Amino acid sequence: MKTVNLKAAVRSRPEKKISRKAKRILQSGSAPYIVYGSEIRVMLVTPSAGGGWILPKGNIAKRLDTLTSAAKEALEEAGVVGECENHVLGTVNISKTPDDVASARIYPLEIRRILPRWEEEGVRSRRLFQIDRAIRIMKTEESAEVLRNLKTLILSRRENSVHGN
Repeated sequence: MKTVNLKAAVRSRPEKKISRKAKRILQSGSAPYIVYGSEIRVMLVTPSAGGGWILPKGNIAKRLDTLTSAAKEALEEAGVVGECENHVLGTVNISKTPDDVASARIYPLEIRRILPRWEEEGVRSRRLFQIDRAIRIMKTEESAEVLRNLKTLILSRRENSVHGN
Protein backbone atom coordinates (compact mmCIF):
# COMPACT_ATOMS: atom_id res chain seq x y z
CA MET A 1 0.00 0.00 0.00
CA LYS A 2 1.27 3.47 -0.87
CA THR A 3 1.80 5.94 1.94
CA VAL A 4 0.30 9.40 1.65
CA ASN A 5 1.34 12.60 3.39
CA LEU A 6 -1.87 13.52 5.23
CA LYS A 7 -1.05 17.23 5.52
CA ALA A 8 -0.51 17.48 1.76
CA ALA A 9 -3.55 15.34 1.07
CA VAL A 10 -5.88 17.51 3.14
CA ARG A 11 -5.14 20.77 1.32
CA SER A 12 -8.30 21.82 -0.47
CA ARG A 13 -8.17 22.61 -4.14
CA PRO A 14 -9.44 25.90 -5.52
CA GLU A 15 -13.00 25.71 -6.82
CA LYS A 16 -13.21 25.33 -10.59
CA LYS A 17 -15.53 27.68 -12.47
CA ILE A 18 -18.63 25.84 -13.67
CA SER A 19 -20.45 27.10 -16.73
CA ARG A 20 -24.21 27.60 -16.43
CA LYS A 21 -24.52 25.52 -19.60
CA ALA A 22 -22.49 22.69 -18.09
CA LYS A 23 -23.56 19.20 -19.09
CA ARG A 24 -24.46 17.00 -16.09
CA ILE A 25 -22.97 13.51 -16.06
CA LEU A 26 -24.82 11.22 -13.66
CA GLN A 27 -22.63 9.03 -11.48
CA SER A 28 -23.03 6.86 -8.42
CA GLY A 29 -20.78 6.20 -5.48
CA SER A 30 -20.68 4.86 -1.98
CA ALA A 31 -19.66 5.63 1.55
CA PRO A 32 -18.10 2.27 2.51
CA TYR A 33 -18.24 1.82 6.28
CA ILE A 34 -17.61 -0.72 8.99
CA VAL A 35 -18.66 -0.59 12.63
CA TYR A 36 -16.26 -1.80 15.35
CA GLY A 37 -18.18 -1.78 18.64
CA SER A 38 -19.12 1.87 19.09
CA GLU A 39 -16.69 3.15 16.43
CA ILE A 40 -17.72 3.91 12.84
CA ARG A 41 -14.95 3.79 10.23
CA VAL A 42 -15.17 4.89 6.59
CA MET A 43 -12.97 3.70 3.71
CA LEU A 44 -11.68 6.64 1.67
CA VAL A 45 -9.49 6.57 -1.43
CA THR A 46 -7.16 9.04 -3.08
CA PRO A 47 -8.22 10.48 -6.44
CA SER A 48 -6.50 8.91 -9.45
CA ALA A 49 -4.81 12.29 -10.02
CA GLY A 50 -3.65 12.27 -6.37
CA GLY A 51 -4.14 14.73 -3.53
CA GLY A 52 -6.76 14.43 -0.81
CA TRP A 53 -9.25 11.77 0.17
CA ILE A 54 -12.54 11.06 -1.57
CA LEU A 55 -15.39 8.58 -1.63
CA PRO A 56 -15.35 5.90 -4.35
CA LYS A 57 -17.57 6.95 -7.25
CA GLY A 58 -17.79 6.79 -11.02
CA ASN A 59 -19.95 6.59 -14.10
CA ILE A 60 -22.93 4.28 -13.91
CA ALA A 61 -21.87 1.14 -15.76
CA LYS A 62 -23.95 0.02 -18.72
CA ARG A 63 -26.41 -2.76 -17.91
CA LEU A 64 -26.02 -2.13 -14.15
CA ASP A 65 -28.45 -0.35 -11.88
CA THR A 66 -27.24 2.63 -9.84
CA LEU A 67 -26.69 0.68 -6.60
CA THR A 68 -24.82 -2.20 -8.24
CA SER A 69 -22.66 0.28 -10.15
CA ALA A 70 -21.81 2.16 -6.92
CA ALA A 71 -20.78 -1.13 -5.25
CA LYS A 72 -18.67 -1.97 -8.33
CA GLU A 73 -16.83 1.36 -8.00
CA ALA A 74 -16.10 0.61 -4.32
CA LEU A 75 -14.72 -2.79 -5.29
CA GLU A 76 -12.51 -1.37 -8.07
CA GLU A 77 -11.31 1.80 -6.31
CA ALA A 78 -11.14 0.70 -2.66
CA GLY A 79 -11.08 -3.10 -2.78
CA VAL A 80 -14.12 -3.46 -0.52
CA VAL A 81 -16.97 -5.92 -0.95
CA GLY A 82 -20.52 -5.08 0.07
CA GLU A 83 -23.92 -4.06 -1.23
CA CYS A 84 -25.16 -0.50 -1.42
CA GLU A 85 -28.48 0.14 0.21
CA ASN A 86 -31.13 2.25 -1.48
CA HIS A 87 -30.72 5.34 0.70
CA VAL A 88 -29.18 8.45 -0.87
CA LEU A 89 -26.84 10.10 1.64
CA GLY A 90 -26.33 13.10 -0.63
CA THR A 91 -24.98 14.22 -3.97
CA VAL A 92 -21.39 15.20 -4.66
CA ASN A 93 -20.72 17.43 -7.69
CA ILE A 94 -17.37 17.25 -9.43
CA SER A 95 -16.41 19.72 -12.16
CA LYS A 96 -14.61 17.73 -14.84
CA THR A 97 -14.21 20.67 -17.22
CA PRO A 98 -15.96 24.07 -17.31
CA ASP A 99 -18.58 22.40 -19.54
CA ASP A 100 -18.94 19.04 -17.78
CA VAL A 101 -20.07 18.42 -14.21
CA ALA A 102 -20.45 14.97 -12.70
CA SER A 103 -23.20 14.59 -10.10
CA ALA A 104 -22.68 11.47 -8.00
CA ARG A 105 -25.40 10.14 -5.72
CA ILE A 106 -23.73 8.50 -2.73
CA TYR A 107 -25.17 5.41 -1.00
CA PRO A 108 -24.16 3.62 2.22
CA LEU A 109 -22.21 0.40 1.71
CA GLU A 110 -21.54 -1.78 4.75
CA ILE A 111 -18.16 -3.41 4.20
CA ARG A 112 -18.37 -7.20 4.30
CA ARG A 113 -14.80 -7.84 3.17
CA ILE A 114 -11.63 -5.83 2.53
CA LEU A 115 -9.55 -7.42 -0.22
CA PRO A 116 -5.76 -7.52 0.20
CA ARG A 117 -5.33 -6.64 -3.51
CA TRP A 118 -7.69 -4.65 -5.71
CA GLU A 119 -7.99 -3.40 -9.28
CA GLU A 120 -6.84 0.21 -8.76
CA GLU A 121 -4.27 -0.32 -5.99
CA GLY A 122 -1.49 0.93 -8.28
CA VAL A 123 -3.44 4.13 -8.97
CA ARG A 124 -5.06 4.87 -5.61
CA SER A 125 -4.36 4.52 -1.91
CA ARG A 126 -7.10 3.55 0.52
CA ARG A 127 -7.48 4.01 4.24
CA LEU A 128 -10.07 3.39 6.94
CA PHE A 129 -10.72 6.61 8.87
CA GLN A 130 -12.70 7.11 12.06
CA ILE A 131 -15.83 8.88 10.76
CA ASP A 132 -15.31 12.22 12.58
CA ARG A 133 -11.78 12.48 11.19
CA ALA A 134 -13.04 11.56 7.70
CA ILE A 135 -15.63 14.35 7.92
CA ARG A 136 -12.88 16.87 8.82
CA ILE A 137 -10.56 15.93 5.94
CA MET A 138 -13.11 15.79 3.12
CA LYS A 139 -12.23 18.05 0.21
CA THR A 140 -15.74 19.45 -0.20
CA GLU A 141 -18.58 20.39 2.12
CA GLU A 142 -20.87 18.13 0.04
CA SER A 143 -18.70 15.11 0.85
CA ALA A 144 -18.51 16.07 4.54
CA GLU A 145 -22.32 16.36 4.60
CA VAL A 146 -22.64 12.87 3.05
CA LEU A 147 -20.52 11.46 5.89
CA ARG A 148 -22.47 13.39 8.54
CA ASN A 149 -25.65 11.86 7.06
CA LEU A 150 -24.06 8.39 7.18
CA LYS A 151 -23.12 8.87 10.84
CA THR A 152 -26.66 10.04 11.69
CA LEU A 153 -28.14 7.03 9.86
CA ILE A 154 -25.93 4.49 11.67
CA LEU A 155 -26.43 6.10 15.09
CA SER A 156 -30.21 6.26 14.62
CA ARG A 157 -30.29 2.59 13.69
CA ARG A 158 -28.24 1.74 16.76
CA GLU A 159 -30.60 3.80 18.93
CA ASN A 160 -33.65 2.07 17.41
CA SER A 161 -32.17 -1.41 17.96
CA VAL A 162 -31.41 -0.57 21.61
CA HIS A 163 -35.02 0.47 22.13
CA GLY A 164 -36.37 -2.56 20.26
CA ASN A 165 -37.86 -0.59 17.35
